Amino acid sequence: MSAEKAIWPESWPHPDDFFGDLDDRIISIHSRQLLTGSQIIVRFRNGYGANILHNRLQEGLSEIAFLKFFGAGINDFDFIHDGPVPDLTWCFNPGEIYNLCDSISKLGENRKDMKRAKPPI
Repeated sequence: MSAEKAIWPESWPHPDDFFGDLDDRIISIHSRQLLTGSQIIVRFRNGYGANILHNRLQEGLSEIAFLKFFGAGINDFDFIHDGPVPDLTWCFNPGEIYNLCDSISKLGENRKDMKRAKPPI
């Protein structure tokens, strides 16, 4: 899995707890340390992704933002608002993160999903 190659935050559960059987839908996973905590950016084959921010001050609480990639670079994305999944979600456990990532990774299987996802203006 791409996650195995990423520098995974030590305090987080194993990547399989977040992404489980999504391996075949993931193109890349990148991580970075921020002042507020650890950030994981996962990119799915359908061109969408998730920005997962684990707040070090609130143990067990993660913020997930919905992304749409427009280029090949890891920073080539827009945050999506008014899309088919919530644009910002607070998750309290790896199962909730997995469920949201699963929904994002399936976008585009139904053509209506693709039309509803709009980048900010």
